[in-house]
Amino acid sequence: MSATKKWLMFLAIFTVTLGADLYTKRWAESTLDQISLNAPDYSWMDGHIRLRLAHNTGVAFGMFGGSKHSRWILSFVGIMVLGFLFYFLRTQESDHPMFLSGLSLVTAGAVGNLWDRILYGHVTDFIQIWITPSIKILWPWPNFNIADVVLAIGIGLMVLYTYLHYENDSSEASGD
Repeated sequence: MSATKKWLMFLAIFTVTLGADLYTKRWAESTLDQISLNAPDYSWMDGHIRLRLAHNTGVAFGMFGGSKHSRWILSFVGIMVLGFLFYFLRTQESDHPMFLSGLSLVTAGAVGNLWDRILYGHVTDFIQIWITPSIKILWPWPNFNIADVVLAIGIGLMVLYTYLHYENDSSEASGD
């Protein structure tokens, strides 16, 4: 893949994904109430999927949140991760559309959450999934956002590419 095509593909996926993430977070902030009893009822699939505003000062599942300096420590870690992702953009693997798509999604998700953390001191989460909404003692999956979804999809694409590439290399090496 040419360098121009690679950058255009990366920027197109990155821009659309980051825009969707930032837009939906601002929508959630302006529409959803953080106190779920006062929030409009945005739910689907008999309450299995709900929109509820939450502010996460930590990382996944709220880990490392609540510390006085977590905002800046986690922001620093996020910036370091972005450096690592941009390093990956210069590798041979990123010439493959599957890996590049995954890398674009991961980068957009990381930037979206980093943006929130630096500007607001927390990440805006608003999607909530209940496995069994009728049994209230089984808490829902922790709230998440579009950035979290695209991070997971992007990592999945990168891992799948690596697995498939490794399988092809193993087959060629063994003479199959």
